[in-house]
Amino acid sequence: MVRFGDAQAPGDPTSLRPARPVVGMARTPDGGGYWLVASDGGVFSYGTARFFGSAGGIALNRPVVGMAATPDGGGYWLVASDGGIFNYGNAGFHGSAGGIALNKPVVGMAATPDGGGYWLAASDGGIFNYGNAPFHGSAGGIALNKPITAMAATPSGGGYWLAASDGGLFNYGNAPYKGSATGTAMGAGRVAAGITSSPSGQGYNILAVPAAVRVGFTGDVHGVGRVAAFMARGGDPLRGMKQLLAANDANIVNLETAVGSQGSAQDKQYTFHSPPELLQRLRAANVNVVNLANNHSLDFGSAGLLETLDLAHRAGLLTVGAGANSAEAYAPAIVSTPAGSIAFLGFSQVVPAGWAAGANHPGVASAYDLRAATNAVRNARARADHVVVMVHAGVERAD
Repeated sequence: MVRFGDAQAPGDPTSLRPARPVVGMARTPDGGGYWLVASDGGVFSYGTARFFGSAGGIALNRPVVGMAATPDGGGYWLVASDGGIFNYGNAGFHGSAGGIALNKPVVGMAATPDGGGYWLAASDGGIFNYGNAPFHGSAGGIALNKPITAMAATPSGGGYWLAASDGGLFNYGNAPYKGSATGTAMGAGRVAAGITSSPSGQGYNILAVPAAVRVGFTGDVHGVGRVAAFMARGGDPLRGMKQLLAANDANIVNLETAVGSQGSAQDKQYTFHSPPELLQRLRAANVNVVNLANNHSLDFGSAGLLETLDLAHRAGLLTVGAGANSAEAYAPAIVSTPAGSIAFLGFSQVVPAGWAAGANHPGVASAYDLRAATNAVRNARARADHVVVMVHAGVERAD
């Protein structure tokens, strides 16, 4: 924790070892405590901060990226990267950006002094205000050195601060500038993930967390044969992997199967059709993204692919590499982490005839369409801090 002005920091979060990375914080009204929130919605309280609930047991569509507390400390809000809001205790719901096509993901939030509204901040510094939260300015038009990762409001609600991942500080309205955490203030290998105001508004804490981005990858995954039988008996084939995957900021697997019951088996040597439980097991094992750019996602035709996509999204998984059309197939899945956002893409070099996605028909993202693949990477790079591409290739049972 890095303190500025008259801010205090009760408790020691350095010993905390959450299953997912810490992404935000909020303080109590008296300054005697604070909450930390992890990307899976888990909440940790220190000092006088009380626990009112968490999103830790929910299959989230997008990761939690920030939080804000009510003025009396009797509740708090959590915000996800798509602008979705979760409210606990006496925190009221005033609206969300969940239905908006965002240019950049939401990374933080702050509440008004009476709890009648809140602001959301995007990684490009854009501000969204709800309820009685007034607009005081944004960094949306500034060429930032590093993305915004957090925000905090002054006690009067007459201003707010935005913190960038390098500890840079932007102040608006009546929020005073008391210094930044750039340079060596946060320590080597750390980035800013949260900021809170002191009770007087004449200081702030900036939360510094490890900067490295950890991404987990797996090879081909399906749920047929012995795996399907094991799950039918209530077994979890990924139980032994959960702890390993939980140590990562994001995990992607190559989902080498259709899922569900729709469609007809295609005329090919191997066809895989897995039960929906597979997707639930993947999400429970901390998998964020499934790649469908491969030679089995259309084993049961377009109907099977579309059902697979729907079931994956219902399970809380992001999908890449296939879609209802080429625009969806080449679109990135974006995951926010304290060290920046990651855009995942999936392409396949094993593309059976007729399987490539088109403007008006479902299919996979073909790596052989160099223009589409290159444009997809460029688009992803414009929307995220890091880009990860998973390419499916090789010969069945040979590579």
